Amino acid sequence: MKNCPHCNAVIQDDARFCLYCMKPLEKKAFISFKRFFANKITVIIAFIGILLGALVAVLLIILLQNGNIGTSHYTSSGDKTIFEYIYADGNKKNQ
Repeated sequence: MKNCPHCNAVIQDDARFCLYCMKPLEKKAFISFKRFFANKITVIIAFIGILLGALVAVLLIILLQNGNIGTSHYTSSGDKTIFEYIYADGNKKNQ
């Protein structure tokens, strides 16, 4: 048995927190939120990453709504696309 360093209560040797004052007995292995964002460079990089992610999402939504993704288009001369020559009716054409 050992004593809690915060409230001096008697606790088990393998305890991770005190049952009486509920404070942790071990150091945290991760960086706290305040410490992570204390560095201004980290905040700027995180902000730029979020902005780029939002921009990509907005562009994908716009392209999907306009039908520009996933559709085959004919050229101005009326020729078929390469995919339509190769995979017409699911069979490969010999041309």
